[in-house]
Amino acid sequence: VVIAPALVTIWIMRFIFHFLDAWLRPVEVRIFGRYIPGTGLLATIVLVYLVGLVAAHFIGRGVIRGTERLILRLPLIGDVYGSSKQIMEAVSNPQAMGFRKVVSFDFPRPGIRAFGFVTRELAAQTGERLYVIFMPTTPNPTTGFMLYLPVELVQETGLSIDQAIKMVVSGGMVTPDSFHPEAPSGSGVSI
Repeated sequence: VVIAPALVTIWIMRFIFHFLDAWLRPVEVRIFGRYIPGTGLLATIVLVYLVGLVAAHFIGRGVIRGTERLILRLPLIGDVYGSSKQIMEAVSNPQAMGFRKVVSFDFPRPGIRAFGFVTRELAAQTGERLYVIFMPTTPNPTTGFMLYLPVELVQETGLSIDQAIKMVVSGGMVTPDSFHPEAPSGSGVSI
């Protein structure tokens, strides 16, 4: 229990180091006549820094947007790139998706709890207050279901939006110990 996480971390870091180092190896051997450990990792860090520098300027943003539009038009590659970008944006800045708070509710039947993100609060024509809730699917938090639920059937979880996104992406493996969804008083939602 104590050693396994450390070994997994070391194994992943070693894999990343060797993966990044391997992509530049043929060029180094051709230029220097031998392999120099760490050159690929250093080149990757410099490349990421330069891309960030270019992206920070007006002309660079235009070039990046144009390149993204081109990539998104490519079959299969565009789908993979678009999904990856949405996941990264959702994980890095969940507030940009318009989520206000994390709530819990009975779904798909009473006794089974699900959670979602409140995006709006509405008043129905009957005067009943409703939450518009986005219920994400695992592991991609950019897909899911939109639900209209009466406010009284919804319970606030106390989770931050960041914590809830991590729960979705990890399939529930990353869940705060304090999270215990309980049904609010009253009937549940059944579908």
